Amino acid sequence: MVQDTPLEATPAAAPRPGSYADGQGAWWIPTWYVLLCAMPLAGAFFLPVPLMMVMRSTRPPVSFVTAGWTGIAVGWALWLFAVLAWLVAGWLFSGQGPEISEMAAWWRRTTQMWILLVLAWGTVATIGVWIFYALLGQTVGLTGAA
Repeated sequence: MVQDTPLEATPAAAPRPGSYADGQGAWWIPTWYVLLCAMPLAGAFFLPVPLMMVMRSTRPPVSFVTAGWTGIAVGWALWLFAVLAWLVAGWLFSGQGPEISEMAAWWRRTTQMWILLVLAWGTVATIGVWIFYALLGQTVGLTGAA
């Protein structure tokens, strides 16, 4: 049995030092891109409900309607910030070298998926708050500050 030998690298195929291909330049763009896009999207997804709970536990407590709409508004503001950062990052990435463009394309696709997911979640949450708090809240007595 003959042992397989690794393919010999040609000088043209060897990565340049400090390039994306050798792994040294792989994280500087995603780090700030993640901080400006993924963190606000995660906040938009996870922050509204704890914010509503904190607002309801203050003394005196905030009304359910106010807490609900404040949580929804914060979620949408974070989502909008992430979308704007995503668009600006796409503009900043354009015209870069092929290695950065390839990495940027992956981050744009990934962030686009999260933007759509959080958009769907925010839409469902907004409709849920509107139906539950605005329409049913008066009936079950949740619209007061008590």
